[in-house]
Amino acid sequence: MTIPPDQSLAEFIVHAHALKSESEEQMEMCAASLRAHNNPAAADVFHSLSQMIGQTIRDIEAMAAGLELPQVAPWDFHWHLIDGSTCTDEAHYLMNERNALELAQLNEQRAIEYFQKIVEVATNKDVRELAQQLHDQEQRFARHIEQRLQQLQEDASHHMDLDPANMPE
Repeated sequence: MTIPPDQSLAEFIVHAHALKSESEEQMEMCAASLRAHNNPAAADVFHSLSQMIGQTIRDIEAMAAGLELPQVAPWDFHWHLIDGSTCTDEAHYLMNERNALELAQLNEQRAIEYFQKIVEVATNKDVRELAQQLHDQEQRFARHIEQRLQQLQEDASHHMDLDPANMPE
């Protein structure tokens, strides 16, 4: 992953905001889809995680107050360079709460890796400090997800489709 080490604080804030906004949007898309497929338990997990991500977005927006933020094309976002799938890539209508939390955990790992990389390469002290702050916040969020996972018991029925698609013979 190649991230420019000399980005300004405003540039970094744009990238961080877009990363978290996309994450929030994915969580809400999964919640809506699962709700439509009559899976309220998993939908509620995604929705509650989306709400937590929303708080991070509001924190980032507060940090951006007074800064002139540059326009960045979606294909130029640095965090797209991080390997790994997003939660919408892996979601399915039979998933349970555990599956939803495991996908959210993967999503958080991507954010942790991105912010860690910024901390490592940034030459701007303010960017490094904010990236460290966001990295620490992502780690707390990941620990929260891990605690929720530990509270759940494995549900073996989540992959059993009681009404599978029929293929003509």
